[in-house]
Amino acid sequence: MTQGVSRVVLNVHQGEAPYFEWLRATQAIACGCVIVSEHSLELNPLRPGEHLLTGGIESLGWLVERLLEDEDERARLEQRAYELLRTELPLSASAERIASQAEALAQRPTPRGDAPHFTVASSAPARAKRRRAAPVRDGPNEVAPMRRALKDLTLRMEALRRQVEGLERRLDGRDGAEVEVTAATPAYASIEPRVSVLLTLYNYEQHIEGALDSVAGSAYRDWEVVLVDDASSDESASRARRWMRSRAHAPVMLVRHTRNRGLPSARNTALGLARGELCFVLDADNEILPHCLGRLVEALEADPDAAFAYGVLQRFNAAGTLGLMNYLPWDPSRLRGGNYIDAMALIRRDVLERYGGWRTEPRLHGWEDYELWCRIAEDERRATFVREVVARYRSTGFSMISLSNLSVADARAIIIERCPRLMAGVVPPP
Repeated sequence: MTQGVSRVVLNVHQGEAPYFEWLRATQAIACGCVIVSEHSLELNPLRPGEHLLTGGIESLGWLVERLLEDEDERARLEQRAYELLRTELPLSASAERIASQAEALAQRPTPRGDAPHFTVASSAPARAKRRRAAPVRDGPNEVAPMRRALKDLTLRMEALRRQVEGLERRLDGRDGAEVEVTAATPAYASIEPRVSVLLTLYNYEQHIEGALDSVAGSAYRDWEVVLVDDASSDESASRARRWMRSRAHAPVMLVRHTRNRGLPSARNTALGLARGELCFVLDADNEILPHCLGRLVEALEADPDAAFAYGVLQRFNAAGTLGLMNYLPWDPSRLRGGNYIDAMALIRRDVLERYGGWRTEPRLHGWEDYELWCRIAEDERRATFVREVVARYRSTGFSMISLSNLSVADARAIIIERCPRLMAGVVPPP
């Protein structure tokens, strides 16, 4: 607060579903406030660290204090959020749509007969008989179908691109194996690891060396890295090979998809080549802390019935740290409202093999991890939680998440259907 004027608005979820309060957020941004929010769904096009700050409930106070002490940072976030609201989210378009729809409704004849939603009640008993209004969903009725259509179109274009790449390979006489082992360090063949790090890579040339460095710096040494390059079009694979040449003592194998197949397929390829009894999932833009693998291995040793172990993650970007995520212990009932566990977890390999790894169907795009956790919970298996920060999660504007958030309806409907005990009573989204 400054001179009685609000400068920071705090958004805390009241219900289980972490939905973002867009109406209040828009009002706050228009009034020059910076938003500090719990992690939320449907933030796009707002980007954490650029237009607002997000974090776990336990870190919100620290984030607010940081903004109140750093006026330059608060002013930067305020200006960027306001410019986004003014240039990319103009309210005039919505107002014009509402005015157009209102005019169209005004031209319609007044309904006659027994249309209950237009009947005027003249007495208390009649009012009592009126049907309750349908609950408000995420927005206007046309929004959800539009979002589904946009997501479907985007995924279809991605599938078409992959088909074209495959056709080009056949025309060029390169229609060989779809998975190629392109490099392995001398140390790779000499060990029998307990932990396999499943590291997937697609166009992350600027981050892959950091991810590999973080694994190489692990205090726990009984590991291997199975690195799958999903047909990157940048220098990702070259940088990975250069890193491997400079660290012959690190047990790493580099595998390449000859055509892009998507993240779940890349993870499944890595799983098929893993030799360890435990598998840690790592994307090329994230990093683990030195104690990560050791703590998670200890957690699974202490709980032999647990299917996987996970810990707290620190969110970060180029500007610095953004708060914590993954801080809630295992509770299957939380999965009914959405996913709260990131893919960065140590999973027993026999569990992954039993469930066939990660599903590759397009309708689950971006929700494969959530679907896997739900299947595990459906079988009444559990996870074990490590109550300390074990890894760092890079928060960027890119995103698979932005695409998966276009429409959650299809993915949620699939999960509800496949996990009837876990999701009993949960109504599929419209």
